[in-house]
Amino acid sequence: YGHPVTLVTDPGMEPLMVHHLRALGAHVDVVAEPHPVGGWQEARRQRVRELLTRTPSAWCPDQYNNPDNVAAYAPLALELIVQLGRIDVLVAAVGTGGHSAGIARTLRTFNPELKLVGVDSVNSTVFGQPAGPRLMRGLGSSIHPGNVDHAAFDEVHWVAPG
Repeated sequence: YGHPVTLVTDPGMEPLMVHHLRALGAHVDVVAEPHPVGGWQEARRQRVRELLTRTPSAWCPDQYNNPDNVAAYAPLALELIVQLGRIDVLVAAVGTGGHSAGIARTLRTFNPELKLVGVDSVNSTVFGQPAGPRLMRGLGSSIHPGNVDHAAFDEVHWVAPG
């Protein structure tokens, strides 16, 4: 579509993925150091804020706090119902909170008794643990995503690699 795209990441992104993104025309901005308190996530968010300040016409979807992230999962929930029928329990990994909130919200319109079980990473702040190093990408957070619907969870379990 001809829109310039800048993606902010950290050294944990697979080099092959960086190569593919650049081949597709994206500018990939890799932060060099983690934020002293918020880790890599906060370092990336800080860089995004800098880029938005320098480029007022730029836009950031803010996956952590954008209700569209949650709403985008309604079709997946409907597909799950079509494929599986009544769903009694949803076990969901929690990062930005988008998919757990979006899928559970839609599933509960068909089964209000649905149990939502969250899976978080140790050293993730999502459910109140202190931030620390996490080895699993895409799970947990060192920030507090607004999309996480804490009240929706019936249980939370923490996992660690190894």
